[in-house]
Amino acid sequence: VMKEYAAATTVMGLSVAPFYGFIAFSPIAYMRVFGLSEHLFSLLFGMNAVFAMCGSFLSAKIASVLSTAKMLTISFAGLFLGGLSVLLLGSKGYMFYAGSMFFFSFFMGLGRPVSSSLVLEQVKTDIGSASSFLVFYQFISGAVCMWFVTLPYKNPMHVYGSITTFLPLLVLIVWPFLFKWLRKNGGI
Repeated sequence: VMKEYAAATTVMGLSVAPFYGFIAFSPIAYMRVFGLSEHLFSLLFGMNAVFAMCGSFLSAKIASVLSTAKMLTISFAGLFLGGLSVLLLGSKGYMFYAGSMFFFSFFMGLGRPVSSSLVLEQVKTDIGSASSFLVFYQFISGAVCMWFVTLPYKNPMHVYGSITTFLPLLVLIVWPFLFKWLRKNGGI
């Protein structure tokens, strides 16, 4: 059971790291790269929370219709497409960057409740400890992403876009194998 829990925690935790990276990188993007005011930055930054909540609300509504596997596949694909949009379009202007991140945030919100549930289904005892470690791991992976994207780069938008594309792509590639392994071992 611990192997299944550790694998699910690792994969699901990586999927949200770019969102934490956004928290640290967004002032660089909006104010330094695009030259926006603090007021406009705060409005655009806050909209990501709205899109993440919309994704979570939709997750609750469609959970009875779609399987965990389908919901997570859709979420991971959306995260990848959002990241790819940041990479390819994000530097073209703040509206492209904001729209790409709204898309990313929506799909992060869509998958987060289901991914947390999937991880916690892997344990039978000490669920509180398992939940705490999941959040801890997400914070640590997010902190590493925050550190990495705020280093001084010549083209910070490209670096953030690359991370926001690569991590969801990695999760999307690993997800089918993790799902089959968890199903085989009784974790789903």
